[in-house]
Order: sequence, then structure tokens, then C-alpha cells
Amino acid sequence: MHSRLLLSLLLLAVARVSGAGDVAGGHKEKDIIGDFDEVRVELRAKLEAPLFCSSYSDYSKTKKSCEFSEFCGFMNENHGRATLYQSPNGGSVPNYDVFRREEVVLKACYTKALRKAHNPKDDKAVKEAYGQQTLEHRKAVLKARADYLAAVSARGESAARDKIDLAAAQTAIDDADVATKSGKTGTAAKPPRTAADFEAVLSKNEARAKVRLSPQTRAAYIAYLVLDAEPVPPFKLPVLDKWETLAKDPFVDLALLYDPAEAGSAAKVAENQKLYQAKVDRAAMIFESTKVSLLEFLERSRTSTNGEQIDNMRKRVELVKFRPQPLPVDAAICVGPNAFYSSGTHDFSICPQDLEIPEESLRRTIAHEVGHAIDPCTIASPLVSVEGVRSAVSKGETAPDATGFIRYKPTGFSDTGKTRLAVDSHDNIEQSLDEIYKTHKTETVAVGIGLPQNPFASVVGCLASPESVGARMASETQAQRSLDEEIRRLRAQGATEENSELLGQMLRTRKGLHARFVKKGACGYLSGNAEQSQMQESFADWVASKVVEDDIKKADAAKRRDLAFDSMTSRLASCNSAESLSHLDPAVDGLLKKLGCSRTAPADSTAEAHAAIDNAEKATSDAHPGDADRIDRIFMANPTIAQAMGCAPGKGVKSCE
Repeated sequence: MHSRLLLSLLLLAVARVSGAGDVAGGHKEKDIIGDFDEVRVELRAKLEAPLFCSSYSDYSKTKKSCEFSEFCGFMNENHGRATLYQSPNGGSVPNYDVFRREEVVLKACYTKALRKAHNPKDDKAVKEAYGQQTLEHRKAVLKARADYLAAVSARGESAARDKIDLAAAQTAIDDADVATKSGKTGTAAKPPRTAADFEAVLSKNEARAKVRLSPQTRAAYIAYLVLDAEPVPPFKLPVLDKWETLAKDPFVDLALLYDPAEAGSAAKVAENQKLYQAKVDRAAMIFESTKVSLLEFLERSRTSTNGEQIDNMRKRVELVKFRPQPLPVDAAICVGPNAFYSSGTHDFSICPQDLEIPEESLRRTIAHEVGHAIDPCTIASPLVSVEGVRSAVSKGETAPDATGFIRYKPTGFSDTGKTRLAVDSHDNIEQSLDEIYKTHKTETVAVGIGLPQNPFASVVGCLASPESVGARMASETQAQRSLDEEIRRLRAQGATEENSELLGQMLRTRKGLHARFVKKGACGYLSGNAEQSQMQESFADWVASKVVEDDIKKADAAKRRDLAFDSMTSRLASCNSAESLSHLDPAVDGLLKKLGCSRTAPADSTAEAHAAIDNAEKATSDAHPGDADRIDRIFMANPTIAQAMGCAPGKGVKSCE
């Protein structure tokens, strides 16, 4: 995951406009809106300015860039633009930070200023008008229903109406049965809205009931249904509903993918969702091709003694599925660019913000996340299939489900059936799938491979060495300490092995802890929240570097440098955060000052803010090595990648093979 960027965005989110200083008196709503429009136009002109340099190859002719900090220099040249990097091979890296930074403070000040300037008497008038509008709509619905019932009565069609209502109920029951049998209970058909929609539903129910209403009654009935289905817009103060986002890219401002108010119209939302589907399809094809590359890498690693383990790893990679994010996207998951492998569903998912990145960067991201399916922790537990539980990646139709989310599937990809794949890791109570296992039949698909039997055990040892990235392994001492403290706490509360299942489980775990560490010492969760293992992330990076290495070897010599740089760009985007924070736009600051708003994170504190990010990454609780180490001591340690970048492998850094 992009931990550095996620953390930086959290810091940025804290940098909201403070309440210090009242809005300067005398500002009218019209003037405030005009001021914001002027600043928005000025900002957009800067954001849309031409990029500093056309390609990394051109840039590297004048600067020798062989370290993370120097690679960041190229990305930071575009710190004030909407795009940090445009690959000559296609794809780009948007500047999420510049949108987040200015959008947060501007929108907060805009709302504050308008609320301060707004006349409460106007609010009352608006609310009264809204209430009247709602009342009139309800009256119209009731009148349309009365007209329909009058038409039924006048033509003696009460019996026919009752038969049609019964047919509609029977159809709903049948549809529910079909959904249950097919496992598609998580989705719901789009409700009828238009006259044509209701005409089709009525005709279907009439055919089932073997009756037909008269044309006059049908027209009255459909008119009533259409009016009743017409949504009443929620109440909003109109003046506060005029904010126009700085971002025009739906993969930067995700609300443009599903919110008509943000996008400008329902038609624009539909257009953006069509684009989202196209990007999902692109990612799906790259996902499949990357899996092929991973399978080829594993096959090249086969020896006369590790065939069984390599077959196990190949099977796990083959079975990983792609699960696109539904809309609206969960903001807790996709606060920024992010991708992840989920062992509980054995699938890969990626946030919309990462769907436009260069292909090689996307391949590296996918290789890293799918690499987690075979990292030395995950592979130590068996992969199982659970019957009767549909996989989260199956049949993601583009239709709202019961929760209101729109779920996507890659075009042309088939259903995965009624089974769910999961990694059976019982070591962590919170991650255990015990409840599923108790109620559903399970079958082992691939057995676990402990660290001593892992065909890449030597790579794990290398990555842990100071000559490489120095990846921390889980701490058995810390795990013992955590377990002992929890056992003491439970006993102090009166727990015994006879009356506490949890205490019994803790004692059994404590007894077999050493054997578990021998097998699963690479698992981040074994030590608890402190001193987490960094081996899972380091190994996944190493796997990704092997895929990039293979891609470089297959590419034309003239394209290798840009291809190698492309592979790192989504990771390098995080180093723009500090640069972006230190270049706060003067036009924005001038408007904030004029209206009495302020930033809670002023420009002179950005060094401390960025230091906090670095310190957090170095903390023992972080399962990721720092970004600089991941680039300099894993990717650039690979001789093929370093050579493609025109560099020698890092001095004193070991290439793990």
C-alpha cells in the first residue's frame, strides 16, 4: 500500500481552515463567489501549464539520478501542475497533493464566508419555499393516485387490478428465489423511473395475470407511478451548493464518478462511469498479463528440489482474482492512491486514483500486491476454498446492490462461482475465518509452506541483512511479552481455562509460539502492533522488481530508461508531498487573508510535518520500509533496473537473488 502518501494526506486533511479570525465585515455573497471564481481560474491556469520536461530520459541527460532523492527532483519540477508525470509510453501520475491542499482550505473558507455573509431571514424563506415545494409534490402524487382509482372504479376494473397486484407480488417472490439460488442476493435491479419502465413492468404483470387494463386506466396508473417515483431533492441552501471543484479528473476527485451535483449533471456522471469501466478493463488486462509474468518468473526459479513448492506458488498466483472498487468508493480505503491484496478473499483490488498511472507502474503495483499471495507469511498458511460463500470478485454487475453501491466487473470476465478462496491464517484472532469454517464446508487448495521449506528462504535472509534493505522480521520476544501481558490481564479478571475459551487459546498459542515463529517469522501480525515484520512488504517489492527486470529485458534498448522510471512513478509521487506543501499558492493565501480564514498548517511548519511522516515510517510499528530504502535498496539494487536507469547498483547494496 502507499503508506507514505496515505499518511501525508491524513496530515493534509488536518490542515483545514481554522476558526481564527471572523470573516471581514461587509462582504456580500455575490462578491465572495466572484472572488473565489477568480482564484479558481488563476489556479487552473497554473495547474494546466505545460509540464517541465517531456520524459525522464531527456531530464537525465543533464542530471545523474541514481537515488530516490534525485528521482524525486524530477517529479517535483511539476509540483504546481495538475500532473506530476506524463509517460512517453502512455499513462500519467496526477498531482493529488496540490488538489487536496488547495481544495480543502478553499472549500472550507468558501463555506465559512458564505455562512457568515448569509442572511438568516433568507434561510427561513428558502426553507418555507422548500416545504411548500415538498407539500405540492405530495399533493400531486395523491391526486394522481385518486385519478387512477377513479378510472378503475369507473370502468369496473377492480378485479383486474387485484389480479395484477397479485401477479406483481408473485414476480417479486420468484425474482428473490432466483437471486438466492444464483447467489446474486447482493445486487438489486435498477428501479423503474420512466413511463417506459413502468409500461414494461405493467405489461409483464398483465401477461402473468392474463388480464389487461383499459388504455385510460393504464395511462392514469403509469402517470401516478412516474410521479410517485420522482425523487424530491434534499434541502440545501442554494448559495452553498455552488462550489465547483478544482479537479476536472474523476480519478482525482472521485465524487465526479457518482455525484451529479459535483459532476455537473447525471449525463456527466454516466460519461465518467463509462470511462471508469474502460480503466477497469485496462487494469484487468494488465492484471492478467502481470500474472503471466509472475508465473514465468516462478517457473524460472524451479530446481530439481523445489518443484512441489513452486507448483504451490503458481497455483496461488493463478487463482488470485481482480476485484474493482465499487462506487461510491469507501473513503477510508481510497483516501488516495492505493492497491491491496486481501488474504481473506484471495483477491486484488485497486483504488480509482491508481487506474491512470503508466502501464509499467501499474504492473509493478499489481506484481507487488499479487506477490503478497506468495510472500513468506501468506504462503505459510494453507489456501482453502469455502463452499456456499460467493467470492467478493464474482459477478460484479454494474448495478446498485442492497447497500446502494455500484459494483463493477471487468468486461468479458466470467463468474467465479459459489465458492470463496481464503488464506486460512488462524494465528491472528481478528483475521481468523473461524465463523465461516464452522458453518461452511472447506477444502484445502494449496498447503502451507513454512519458512524453512520456502524456496526463497535465501532471499528472505538477504532482504533482512543490512547489506540489503534490512527488513525487520517479527519479534518472538515482543510476541511473548504481549501474550504474557494478555494472559495476566485475563487471569486478574478471574478467567480460567475452564471458564474462558480465550484464555485457553492464549495459553495454547503461548506454548507453541516458538514453533510458529520458526514457520511464520515473516508475518507482520505475530508481534502485535509493535516491531512488526517488514518482510512481507520487502519480499513483495522484490517480486515486483523481478517482473520489472523481465519487462526491461524484453523492451527495446531505447525505451528501457523510461520504462524503468515508469515502474517507480506511483511510489515517487509520495515524495512530492513535502514539495507541494512548501509551495502554497499566494493567490489562495491572499483570499484566505482577505476573508479572515487561515491555514492551521502554515508554510513554515511543513518541514516539521514532513519530518513527522518520515519518523512515522521509521517507527517500529510500520510494516513498510521507508520509500527511499524501497527504491534505493530493492529496486535500484537490481542490476538490470539500475543499468536501464544509466546507473551502477547502489554502492554497498546487495542484490538479492
